[in-house]
Amino acid sequence: MERIEEKLLEGKWVEPWQLDRAKVEAHNQGQSLWANLVKFGFFSEEDFALFLAQECGIPYVKVSDYAIDQAVLHLVEENFSLQNQIIPLFKLDNTLFLACSNPLDSGLLDSVSKMTGCVIEPLVSEAHAILGALDLYWRLEEKNFELAKFIIKQNTVQGFVQWRGAERLSLKLPFKLKILDDAITLLSRRVITGNTLNISSDVNAIGVLAPIFLPPGVIILISLEVKQDKGIPDRLIELRGEIVRSAMIKPREYLLGIKVRNISEAVREELMRFVLLK
Repeated sequence: MERIEEKLLEGKWVEPWQLDRAKVEAHNQGQSLWANLVKFGFFSEEDFALFLAQECGIPYVKVSDYAIDQAVLHLVEENFSLQNQIIPLFKLDNTLFLACSNPLDSGLLDSVSKMTGCVIEPLVSEAHAILGALDLYWRLEEKNFELAKFIIKQNTVQGFVQWRGAERLSLKLPFKLKILDDAITLLSRRVITGNTLNISSDVNAIGVLAPIFLPPGVIILISLEVKQDKGIPDRLIELRGEIVRSAMIKPREYLLGIKVRNISEAVREELMRFVLLK
C-alpha cells in the first residue's frame, strides 16, 4: 500500500495533505483509502479508473465514446452485467472487448469467456459510466433509439507482426484518422486527430499518438499533412491501414500501431524523402 501511496504523490494525483486526511478517515471509519479520497472530492472515480489503467497496463476507455450494438450487448445477460459492473463494447472476430470497473478479476473474466465463447479483452472504465450505459442500452427499444450495426468480417491481427522488425524512424506530422469499419462507431467524434510518432524504414507501418482507444483489427483511413516549401500548399497524403496495436501510454493518450495497406511506390518515396530531410 505504501508504494501505491508513493505513486499517487509522484503522479500528482493528490496532494500530501489530501492523502493524509483520507488515510486518517479510512482508519477511523474502517473504510478504504480510495473511498475516502473520492468522498472528500480529492480523487474522482475517473481518476481512479485512469490510475488503475496506468498502473496495470490495461487501456482506459470512456464508454460514452462508443455506440454499442444490441447483438454484442446481449452476449452477456443484463443482471450479470449489472451485478459485476461490466458492459461489452464491441466484438472483433472472436475477441470481446469488455469495459470493467474491476478488470483484474480473473474469475469474472473466465466466467464471461465461458458464457460467450469469446476471448475476453478487459478494458478499464468507471462503474457509474458502465451502469449508466447498461440502463440506456438495455432500454433502447422502449426509447425507439436506433443503433449502428457492429459486424466484423476481417481477421484480427494479433500485435505487431512481420513489419515490426523494420527500423523505426522519427516522423512528426499532424494526422486525421477516420474509421472505415462498421465494427466501431464513435459517438463523440467522427474524425480522430493527433500526431504521428514514427514510421518504419520500409514505410509499411506508422506509429501515432491518439486521444482514444481503438482495438487491433480495425480498418482506418489516415491523412498525413506534409509541410512543403514556402509558397507551396501543404500536401495531404491519405493511406488505408489496419490497427495492429493499441496501448495506453498515459491517461487519455494511446499509442496506435498502424499497418499500411496498398501504398504506392511514389508515396513511399515521398514519405521517406520527408523523413530523411528532417
